Amino acid sequence: MDFTPEYIRTSRMLTVAGLITGIVALILITSSALGSRAGRDPVAPFAALFSLLTGTLLLAATILFALWYLPVRSVQMGTPRFSSPYFMEVSAAALFLFAGAMMLFESFQAEAPRVRVGAVATRIPGPPKVPPSLGQVLAILGSLVLLGALGSGQWLQGGDGAGYGLWIVCTPRGCAQPPTAPDYMEVPRALLLLSLGLGLVSVALSARGLSQPQALLPSTAALAAGLSAMVATAVFAHGAAGTEPFTRGHVGFGPGFRLGWAVGPLFLLAAGAANLLSQCPACTCAGGALDPSRSSRCPGPGRGSRMVLLQWVRQVLPVLSLALLLLVAGAPGWLRLRSELGPAALGLWALCADGACLRLPPGPGLLDVSRGLMLVSLLAAFIPVLCLLGPVARFFGRFFAVSMASYITSLVAGVVSLLAMGSFALWASRTPPHPLVARAYGWAFYLGWASCPTCLLSGMTGLIAHRSLSASTIILAPPPA
Repeated sequence: MDFTPEYIRTSRMLTVAGLITGIVALILITSSALGSRAGRDPVAPFAALFSLLTGTLLLAATILFALWYLPVRSVQMGTPRFSSPYFMEVSAAALFLFAGAMMLFESFQAEAPRVRVGAVATRIPGPPKVPPSLGQVLAILGSLVLLGALGSGQWLQGGDGAGYGLWIVCTPRGCAQPPTAPDYMEVPRALLLLSLGLGLVSVALSARGLSQPQALLPSTAALAAGLSAMVATAVFAHGAAGTEPFTRGHVGFGPGFRLGWAVGPLFLLAAGAANLLSQCPACTCAGGALDPSRSSRCPGPGRGSRMVLLQWVRQVLPVLSLALLLLVAGAPGWLRLRSELGPAALGLWALCADGACLRLPPGPGLLDVSRGLMLVSLLAAFIPVLCLLGPVARFFGRFFAVSMASYITSLVAGVVSLLAMGSFALWASRTPPHPLVARAYGWAFYLGWASCPTCLLSGMTGLIAHRSLSASTIILAPPPA
């Protein structure tokens, strides 16, 4: 039976997701470009969201490739060499992320704010807008490159002129769809499809143009599309590098793989292009006329746009952190085991093989320490999510500062989860493997490491938003009598 790590299956699903999101992002960007007009555009935020999502998926693919491919390649084939498809997927992820970011910040400037002074409402002119075509063009380019990579039959090239794509196999006689495909291709397929969908959504939303806070959506979609594409290419590279033809030098990465690698950077660049050139408008009004000199405190350049972004991020990150920790704590894929009896997966609490799981008894000291720290991290990560609920925040707000408590507990969750991951890694390194059992870290272990900076970023972002909100109070001069 062919041993397929769980992270390979996950990467395949992420690839399909990235392809789908990239397609949606391109559709949204195109829709926004065709129907763009002055003022508010409700589609732009969705285009940015899908562009960021596509770029994120592609970027994750490339990161996984670096994590798994480099050690395998250096041990089996000597000096590692990245091929063109790898760099093309990285480029696509960057473009999606850049396009999503550009569209995100463009949407912040779509409508100037209003300041009410007494009974007079004065409209403050907003900063000049970034040309909306930049993020859209990058997202469209990333989606087109991704389409070319998906249809390519040259992700792997053999010395006899044969080519192997995600869905087709090409020989000098022609191309055909094989009856079966290697297991490691399933996750890249799913992730790339998701990236394409997110990229199309980013394109359509950025073209439409959205006001705050929906303006975050196009850049977010491009970012996610880029990361999805990068993760997909990384998973594909890791899976292909472990096959016998690749290790023996019979096949190598081809142009299709290089195209897939370029998708990630393209979407990342698209996400970033949507978040540039945010400026601060005038801060005060006096008698219906702008009078910045009479302002007691004025936020710095771009403070309004950054505050909207920080407020949005500080609500999303706690939920994402808790979801990652819940997935990691209950997943059995911390260690991948392979023997003559077949593959197995080991987690903190159970050992799974052939679709059945066996609960583990209390283990050695370091393993129990890792379990306890993970439970503490889950409890600490649950508190910020609970504080997001209005009734809970109002009830406990009578006794202490709920917002500050949520930020501190997020930081605690990040530090404790980091200690839990380190304890498990130390236990695994000190436990000698059986001579007949091969083992390696699984997808849950690496996802657990990713949850640590997510929790820390959640707490730091909340503290930054709290400080910025406190320092950005605008005091307006009263109208003349």
